[in-house]
Amino acid sequence: QGAMGPNGEVLDTMGSFGGGRAGGAVAEPTGIARAIRGRTNPYNVEPVDSVSASELILKRNIRWAVIRPGNEVPEVTAKFVNNLQQIAEGSRLGIPMVPSDNPRSGIRRSAMGVEMAAEASQRSSPRGPSRWPSQLGLAAIGDVEAVREHARMAAQEMRAMGLRVVLGPQADVATEPRWNRISGTFGEDAEWVAKLTAAYIEGFQG
Repeated sequence: QGAMGPNGEVLDTMGSFGGGRAGGAVAEPTGIARAIRGRTNPYNVEPVDSVSASELILKRNIRWAVIRPGNEVPEVTAKFVNNLQQIAEGSRLGIPMVPSDNPRSGIRRSAMGVEMAAEASQRSSPRGPSRWPSQLGLAAIGDVEAVREHARMAAQEMRAMGLRVVLGPQADVATEPRWNRISGTFGEDAEWVAKLTAAYIEGFQG
């Protein structure tokens, strides 16, 4: 995140994700990058955002990467992934990247909990991926084949963007009502969760 240019080019910085340069200005470090700097960095760990994507691939041999979406259209994601792959092909052994992401077809809430981020993305980018309910919503439909069909479609869309791994499904059984990840499960019935998880995997793998 932060290394993708507006047209899918690979930037020489990690952008605002970890505090690199974004638009010529130094962005405030966030999350992990902030946590391992200064006084909280006693072992002098170099933040991952301090080097370019090219260096991560060619010098540190990084091949597995999570490609977080912004509001870009799928074509831009595909160009970015292709450009990452081109960098990887230029390495000594030419080992390709394994780009991954969370499911991109689900409806996600924004940090404010008000607007659905996926819907906002769909409005700004109508050519985005298809929109489906969360895993809990899919489970509520009560149709194993619907889950399998959703996974087939989502897999086609992710492959078209160059994404090779989906970080899912979430196979947990929702038995703790205070847990904040219940919407990402197939519910509280273990047998039903098992059936839908199998269907999801079958749909994605083909």
